[in-house]
Amino acid sequence: MLHASLFVQDRIRPRFYPSEFRSVQLYGTDAKQLSIATRRLLEEYNVGHVDLNFGCPAPKVLRRGGGAALLADISNVERVVSAVVAVADRFQVPVTAKMRLGFNGKLTYIRAASAMQRCGISAITLHSRTAEELYDRGVAKQGWYHIANLVQQMQVPVFGNGDVFCAQDCLDLLRVTGAAGVVVGRGCLGRPWLFADLFQAMRNGKVQLTVPPFEHVRQLLFEHVRESVEWITLDGVHEVRALRSLRKWYAWYLQGYVGIDDGVVAAMCRVDSLRELEEILWSVDAYAVDADRDLVVAERGKLGRE
Repeated sequence: MLHASLFVQDRIRPRFYPSEFRSVQLYGTDAKQLSIATRRLLEEYNVGHVDLNFGCPAPKVLRRGGGAALLADISNVERVVSAVVAVADRFQVPVTAKMRLGFNGKLTYIRAASAMQRCGISAITLHSRTAEELYDRGVAKQGWYHIANLVQQMQVPVFGNGDVFCAQDCLDLLRVTGAAGVVVGRGCLGRPWLFADLFQAMRNGKVQLTVPPFEHVRQLLFEHVRESVEWITLDGVHEVRALRSLRKWYAWYLQGYVGIDDGVVAAMCRVDSLRELEEILWSVDAYAVDADRDLVVAERGKLGRE
């Protein structure tokens, strides 16, 4: 997620791999700043897709009127979408939006989505919780009918989001809502293999629940951290600071793998180098680690109203 105003002020800069398709999610509240940010992204960075954030429930974002708080001001939603689409259309770049059901006790998703559609949005992703519900357990699945409701009222594609942690969840959401597709959030944290399960489910209806052995997960975790540290330190960030920024991923990858000493993750969080991290990971006896299937696929990331 890129903060539009900070980007326009040159206080932050996006960076991309040379060969990758470039997609950016923009966050902001001011239509002019978002318009300028969009133009720069398309002209200077060759971005091929812009997504607008109307769904972030973080208190610090809401206090500034951003994220899901924008849903309380439909006129500003119209200004923002119109301004960004006007720029993107000149480059033939699609603009999409991700949103929640509403903010401050009001369900405004139908009005907001209708306004976005009038202003030229290409597609909408609906997370079936309000801003206040944050990540309450099971609430999104109970609210999938809101996604179905939006699908019925929109001409643009609507994607469903919320409480998708396995292939069966994906198929259930599509069946219940009629959505054009599924967007995954917390379900893939520390579980990159989830996308292979979802691909098979959407391609041929095959439901598989991949639970890799610990040896495979250990290797993936280390490769993820190593490549991330290499990427982060390109900006001049010290390796120690880069490692500190990745600590939350350790518990996500290892969630559900029983037999790992309680002190392992704590020790990983204190390392000062990739070499130390590698030593700790490979000090674990893989033969002593079993996977608890239910815990591996359980909710992860932020839970409840954190």
